[in-house]
Amino acid sequence: MPVRPALPGEETQADENIQEAIRLHEAGELVESTAMFGRLAKAENPLSQVLYGLALRHGWGCDVDKGKGLEYLRKAASNSAAVEQEALKAGMKKGGSAKGELVLAIYEVCPHPLPPPFSPETHTCTI
Repeated sequence: MPVRPALPGEETQADENIQEAIRLHEAGELVESTAMFGRLAKAENPLSQVLYGLALRHGWGCDVDKGKGLEYLRKAASNSAAVEQEALKAGMKKGGSAKGELVLAIYEVCPHPLPPPFSPETHTCTI
């Protein structure tokens, strides 16, 4: 699914909401922060998809759901890659701002430098 560019004001609003969700998370308000990350993740925001995926995988303010967490981390990786591709097409020599989200999503799914065997049962690397 291609990512459309943010409309004027949307990116700022999403950034403010992400910052509030992060503040809530750091304050220990995990249920509220995870709910906010979830809403933003469903709106196709790559950073929120990473954070919501992490919350689901680790049970931060919600029940652990590694499968759904993996789904959001994959969406984040896909959307981040699309954002980067669009930035490069637009003439940005080093891409856009989604590199960090892409790296986080990939590392959470498989935190090893070389691609090890992957276990679909546990949604983790088998090394």
